[in-house]
Amino acid sequence: MEDLGYREVNLNLGCPSGTVTAKGKGSGLLGRREELERLLDGIYARAGIPVSIKTRLGLRDPEEFFPLLELFNRYPVCELIIHPRVQKDFYRNQPRLDAFAAAGEEAVVLGEVVEGSEGVILC
Repeated sequence: MEDLGYREVNLNLGCPSGTVTAKGKGSGLLGRREELERLLDGIYARAGIPVSIKTRLGLRDPEEFFPLLELFNRYPVCELIIHPRVQKDFYRNQPRLDAFAAAGEEAVVLGEVVEGSEGVILC
């Protein structure tokens, strides 16, 4: 990918759109762990450049995040951007700040933690 001029791959697992998630894309991949693992294996094996992941806390419940985080922690994620809502929240409802804080504490990434109003960027 670097030979094509790319400096980084951003994997967006945060899009909550029904038309996107129905196809198993965006945050729809969060509910397809085996498929997500195969995708990450392929990306990290071939990218040759830094890979970042934007994600939500899960599909329906923030507790879904911790098994996902175990998966993410197996890879050299250069940035993990966590949107503090689940897919079913879309952009409504209050951010789930308690789950968001717990997620930030458990993440293993290269670099520092930067918190913002829409989530935490671990970079």
